[in-house]
This record gives sequence, C-alpha cells and structure tokens, in this order.
Amino acid sequence: MTHERTAGADALAKTHFRGLFDARVYNYGDYNILVAEGLGARSQETFLLGYRPSPREILVCPLGDSPVVQISEMDVSVAAVDATDRTVGIITTNGLALEFSLEDVASAPVGPALAVLNQSDDVADFLAFMQVLARDAA
Repeated sequence: MTHERTAGADALAKTHFRGLFDARVYNYGDYNILVAEGLGARSQETFLLGYRPSPREILVCPLGDSPVVQISEMDVSVAAVDATDRTVGIITTNGLALEFSLEDVASAPVGPALAVLNQSDDVADFLAFMQVLARDAA
C-alpha cells in the first residue's frame, strides 16, 4: 500500500511540474523535463530543466517568476558534466554561466507543500545528453 501511495504522489508531482513547464514554454511537448537545484550564484533556486536532442537545446525554467532561458547547441561555449556528483555546468557564448545539481529524488515547493519526485531515469538521460553536448562543445 505504501508503494502505491508513493507512486501516486510521484505521478501527481510529475503532472504538476509538467504543467508548470508547459504553461511557460512554446512547443513544450518536445522537451523532457527534470527538477534541478541551482549552484553557485543561483544556489537556493529550484529550476525545471527542459531538454531535447533535436535540435539540441536546453530550457532553464525557474520555478519563480524569472524568465525562461533558452540555450541552443550553438550558444554553448563550455559544457561540463560530473556524473559522480550529478552536477552540470554550462557557459554560453554570451558569458552566461549556469550550474545545477541533480538528484534522483528531487523535492520542490508546491504551494504550502513539498512535492517529492523520483526522477532517476530522467537524471541518467539528462547526464547522457549533457555528455554529448560537452563532447561536441569541446
């Protein structure tokens, strides 16, 4: 019974985060999404990262009111991936530097509650995506 409640809560969290992303992004269905925590200057911020392999692109969608940042493959100057620590970094050609921490089980505020999301498959997929991006940016 506990497993069913966890699976149900996970599905609700995924639906909630997908709705937040979709409301702010054009062609939202083209993107896989996952929850990430900002590092460095953006620490203490939670983001939805949308990514797609073709055309290769990342959308950085803050959970707050800040604008969505679109990063195409051509905009990437440097991409770094640490699969062990589950961190990624991107520096764009215009100097924007972003770093994120990824967790297999992420949590983010949903109103007064905290949504907990199992995203281990999404994290593995995004790390593989970022490794290709890092290789091609080098």
